[in-house]
Amino acid sequence: MLDEPTRFQALLLDYCVGISNREVNALTIAVQQRIPRRLLSADKETPPNEVLKSIKYQLTVDTAMSDAAADWAVNTLAFCLDITNTLPQFHEKSVPTPSCVPTTEPKEYDRLGLDRIIYAQVFSEDKLIEFLTQEYGNLYLSSIGVWEGYTLKDHSLMALRQFEKYFGHHILPGNTDRGVFRLALALHDIGVPRALQTGDKSMEFRYSREMVEDFLRRYNFQSRDVDLATALVSVDPMGAYIKSAIDSKATDKHKYWVSKTSCDTVIVMAANCQMDVNTYFDLLLIFYMVDAGSYTVAAGGKPGLDGLFVFEPSKRSIRFSPNVQRAIDKFRRLLNPGPGCMWVSDHDLHSVEYKYLRDWVKTPENMHKMDKGDVVWGHTFTYGKYHGQYHVKLRKEYDVAFYHSDY
Repeated sequence: MLDEPTRFQALLLDYCVGISNREVNALTIAVQQRIPRRLLSADKETPPNEVLKSIKYQLTVDTAMSDAAADWAVNTLAFCLDITNTLPQFHEKSVPTPSCVPTTEPKEYDRLGLDRIIYAQVFSEDKLIEFLTQEYGNLYLSSIGVWEGYTLKDHSLMALRQFEKYFGHHILPGNTDRGVFRLALALHDIGVPRALQTGDKSMEFRYSREMVEDFLRRYNFQSRDVDLATALVSVDPMGAYIKSAIDSKATDKHKYWVSKTSCDTVIVMAANCQMDVNTYFDLLLIFYMVDAGSYTVAAGGKPGLDGLFVFEPSKRSIRFSPNVQRAIDKFRRLLNPGPGCMWVSDHDLHSVEYKYLRDWVKTPENMHKMDKGDVVWGHTFTYGKYHGQYHVKLRKEYDVAFYHSDY
């Protein structure tokens, strides 16, 4: 339970008669920040008062919780864990609502109301954001830290509108639930304001994943829907790959590393969603196109990522620009390595059939060298013939690379 803030909150509401919302919020925030674990793992040689003081201070810094609320929450948890023997009294009147705790408890009719919005025949992006604003208070008015100055509400609305404009009439890959996809889009950056508040933007995906999972579980969505939505918001392999692929200054070594990492991520995400990797990849492409495509003039915003796309609103068509599409096609090949293709992440010899050797290696001069036992040096691999078989070997300058005869 110490690692399950949602369950912890529910138990407080079920069993702590008379507990106020402010007390629930303060304790839930503290559990989100893993305060119980920090209390239990504190150095036994450090005086308890010093431990509590340090943890309280960090809690206020990380969450913007007031000193009084942090003091009460940490002392209460310390009492419950038998670290102190004094139960504090709650006097604070203004405790912030934790990011994953709704401003109101979901009622039975809330799910019905949500379903009416996300499955409406005439879908309204504004109604969905209004629903989520009621859930999360002013969070949707927070900045998402981009130079364009967009708030979470601005960006979420533009992404949703791009989806409806270009894919609202499509059956989604894998027959994915359209309502769940809309929700994932509306919530995909929900953790960004919290990450900015803590000063660590790299935590945005983790916070978004936690908050999206919490939301969907509280509203009783099926596990497969939770798995899909959390996968879509938990990391951005497409963005990382495209940025690296079209960066003229990126080294081949860096591009190979990003490509391998992105491929591994997509494969794991597809497995977690119990989807075929190509189906998940197609779904991820749509998610990326409407998300990144919202940072464009065509989406009603400021110039940004316009060069990545070709928009034809009259035809309800969005596609990647030619150079990006070439990178996407390459990504798909990397996900589906055929005969003669392989990722190499060591510096051992790997046998390759003659027909899969690179064409330039099969020149008479290089073939003669290999047949004599000499090594032919390529840009990424070395080539040779040992014990009657042709082999490739990753050069030491590289940590990982993809071998393909025509890659």
